[in-house]
Amino acid sequence: MRHCSPKDIARLRGIDPHCIRGIDLETTGLNSDKDEILQIAIVNGGGEPLLNELVKPERRSTWPAAQKVTGISPSDVADKPLFEYHKRRIVETLRDTELLVGYNLRFDLGFLKAAGIELPRCWYFDVMREYAFVARVRGRDGQNLWRPLHECAQHYGIEFSPHDALSDIRATMLCFKRMLDDDGTRYRAPGTIPYLTSIGHRPE
Repeated sequence: MRHCSPKDIARLRGIDPHCIRGIDLETTGLNSDKDEILQIAIVNGGGEPLLNELVKPERRSTWPAAQKVTGISPSDVADKPLFEYHKRRIVETLRDTELLVGYNLRFDLGFLKAAGIELPRCWYFDVMREYAFVARVRGRDGQNLWRPLHECAQHYGIEFSPHDALSDIRATMLCFKRMLDDDGTRYRAPGTIPYLTSIGHRPE
């Protein structure tokens, strides 16, 4: 795991918001090998929507468990395009991204990879993984547990309606900005700031 320095925090703060992308998906389930994307939302660093689309699954006809969470029913997407229709626009929207932000970003990137999207080579910031260091809720093994987005948002005083991709990523981006206001020293020992440790970064 790579710990970064306050210099890296300054680099994040200095990225042009127009070169930042936030992404969130709603899906038919949790397994990227068999489940499919129902909604994709991408925003810039200012939270402005660049893409927000419902998607008709190609293989799945029902998703009762996910429907209870997202509220997206088969009838909601029956007349929507398949994911293939959006692929070029997604790639274009992510092109030239310097920083990609999300909540449980590995989950979303796994679905995008499974759908054939070539991901940008850029810095990644997973708010869920970083918030675990803030919340410090310990499991039996003593490790920090992942906490839900609504809890993270509440911590930073952000109100939103969860389980809509656009609403979720806007809340995530606001949490991200609040995190950058704190260099990490209030909840971690100096020199072990957790930002940018969760996925990777663009090589120099």
